[in-house]
Amino acid sequence: MLGEYSAVAADSSGGDYLGVLPLALTHLGRERDAIELLRKNLLEEMPLPVIRRIGSSVLALLEGRQEDGVHDCETFIRSCRDPESYYYFARQFAFMGKPARAIELLNEALRQGYVCFPTMARDPWLDSLRGNPEFSAVRRAAETRYHGAVQAFLTG
Repeated sequence: MLGEYSAVAADSSGGDYLGVLPLALTHLGRERDAIELLRKNLLEEMPLPVIRRIGSSVLALLEGRQEDGVHDCETFIRSCRDPESYYYFARQFAFMGKPARAIELLNEALRQGYVCFPTMARDPWLDSLRGNPEFSAVRRAAETRYHGAVQAFLTG
């Protein structure tokens, strides 16, 4: 979320081999490494099917299998109500050229209290949404809530 992708790649604990680490590698221009890591780890038995679904959706996205990526994202979304996950899947939908679904998920993440405005403001996977008025509205709402939270923290 801080955009420190090199640090993630260098310091990964191993528990994020199907989520954060492959995404960080991708942002570092190491898509091939991310794909290999995902393929290897998806062959292993995972204790949590939802975590496996995250990895399979990212792999499908990186391999250009858009229908599979959409299917895996939607399957995960139906089984989980985690607002941070909504954000991550929104960025995947934006990356796949599905702006309406991306914005819908960003709104849902915000509605459920996930307000990570600094990340939203600079996330390269959201770049395709930047000229969209609906994205601008959710971005402004996130910014307002973020600054409100910062103020409450500083004065509380």
